[in-house]
Amino acid sequence: MKKIFFSALISILLSSYTFAQGTQIGSSPIYYYGAKVGIGTVAPNTKLYVDNGISTFNRGNSPGQIAAFRGLNMEQASIGTKDSYFLSNVGIGTTSPGASLHVSSSSSNAAKIRLGRQNSLPDDFLEISTVGGGGRFTQTGGSIDFYTSTSVAASDNFAMRIAGDGKVGIGTTSPTTKLEVYQPIGGKSNFISVGAASYEAMRIGVDAEGARIQSHSNSKPVYFMLNGIERMRVTAEGKVGIGTTSPNEKLEVNGNALFQGNIESTKVKVTQSPGNWPDYVFSTNYQLTPLEEVEQFIQQNQHLPEVPSANEVETNGLDLGDMEATLLKKIEELTLYVIDQNKRLEKLEIENKDLKKEVAGLKKQD
Repeated sequence: MKKIFFSALISILLSSYTFAQGTQIGSSPIYYYGAKVGIGTVAPNTKLYVDNGISTFNRGNSPGQIAAFRGLNMEQASIGTKDSYFLSNVGIGTTSPGASLHVSSSSSNAAKIRLGRQNSLPDDFLEISTVGGGGRFTQTGGSIDFYTSTSVAASDNFAMRIAGDGKVGIGTTSPTTKLEVYQPIGGKSNFISVGAASYEAMRIGVDAEGARIQSHSNSKPVYFMLNGIERMRVTAEGKVGIGTTSPNEKLEVNGNALFQGNIESTKVKVTQSPGNWPDYVFSTNYQLTPLEEVEQFIQQNQHLPEVPSANEVETNGLDLGDMEATLLKKIEELTLYVIDQNKRLEKLEIENKDLKKEVAGLKKQD
């Protein structure tokens, strides 16, 4: 009886030990531990626990070996040198990926994808991340280059570079300004176009004829604004307005203009405010200044009344319209002086004839 009890006790203890360590399947490294399966471990703590990594080869539906994966609880997770395929979306940090590759982060740190060369310096990499609700591209080892290609077999064509100092080059790998666009062949391809549609585009660039600013709108003007105020406008008809939004001439300036140099023109038109043109000189109630007073003024000031002196013109310049009006006024006053003197001469001639008749009569009496 004692032998039977002792044998049963030994069996129970051995069964308990086997259950605590997991049940091995034959001589394989697979162990059952309740509802858990361990490969390479006698004590799995998850549904499937693989110790020392997982490697898979020739498990895809395309030629070539597939991949080698190492377990997540190893010191590192790696993918082998063969091709790897996923037939659905892949999520990193998310259980519901919304794209072919979806990287998410639940912590305050941004979700990042980092690209670097295996033998490069640890700080030399390209990183794509999201920070503060926006996207970010970070290149720590130099510039970011963009290439395009018309097909898989075609060679890549350089398109744009963002240099390490923040300068952007389109068509050039060595931009010297914040934005530099370069095209060695003249034509529209080296223009910067801005607009809602091609027929309303504003183009800035250089072609075979030189630098060009071009508007493709058939009816809308090009205008220049500073501090929120329009300063100059070029209409679709080619009229330029400065200080006005509706120029009526090739160049219309509403305000003062300063020219350092000569102005040459076949015609100059100066307008005057109503009442400023001196036709009033010929009014019947206009009082001419006596010539004696004019003479006295000239002797004292060395210039005509109402005409600016040489010193005033040298210091302040002169208003062409006002000066023309003043000169015309003096001509009209001079005309009145001449008319008055002519009347005096006619009167003297008549008096002279009468005197001659009287003298002739006196001579006959003698």
